[in-house]
Amino acid sequence: MNPNYKPLQQQADRLRHRVQDRIDDDSHALARQLTQASRNVMEDIESSKAPRSVESRIQQVQRVLEELKEKESSVMSARDADTLEEDYEELRREIRKLPNY
Repeated sequence: MNPNYKPLQQQADRLRHRVQDRIDDDSHALARQLTQASRNVMEDIESSKAPRSVESRIQQVQRVLEELKEKESSVMSARDADTLEEDYEELRREIRKLPNY
């Protein structure tokens, strides 16, 4: 793994676990989509994919979180979705600081 990605990998891993902890109804389609999207971010960082590719994956997570907030589903509270969306935005800002962005 590219050494520049190591702190990002740790941050993405923490976020992935927080997503899992916040999901109330894991049988819901949006919950599965969110789980997969957060896993994809983690895998892309572990693979040291291009920063713009990782950023695109983060945006996928954010779109699902936004959808959860709008629909007020049983998957998670709007507050939790909002907090996670902000946390993923912070990860996105960190991705943009990579030298190869």
